Amino acid sequence: MKTPFFISLFLIAFEGFSQKIASITLNESTRGFRREITITEKEYVLNENSVSSKRKLSAEDWKEIMKICAKIKLEELPNLKSPSKKRTNDAALQANIEVLTGRRKYESSTFDHDNPPKELVKLVNKLRNL
Repeated sequence: MKTPFFISLFLIAFEGFSQKIASITLNESTRGFRREITITEKEYVLNENSVSSKRKLSAEDWKEIMKICAKIKLEELPNLKSPSKKRTNDAALQANIEVLTGRRKYESSTFDHDNPPKELVKLVNKLRNL
């Protein structure tokens, strides 16, 4: 009787260590323009000013993105500092990254689209170049 309880407790306690990512979204916007790139294991969706396009995401691209994400501590996304603030006077799009896992949503602080925090450079570049 106690064994199922302890197994459940163990799984709940260590859920936070799992980074099973369901989707990643890069949001970029300024007055009059909005771009959103969302990827899942199977799909790439680009939405620019309410015009959407979808296509399949290759398994190789997903694996590469997961390798990049494995080096990012999701819990620290909100604390990553933007190296510049051009977005405050409309000299750059404001951007952020959202990562959805099984039960949690991790969201970065806002950064200039062309100058993300160093921890996010590879991920942002990969998402844009898909």
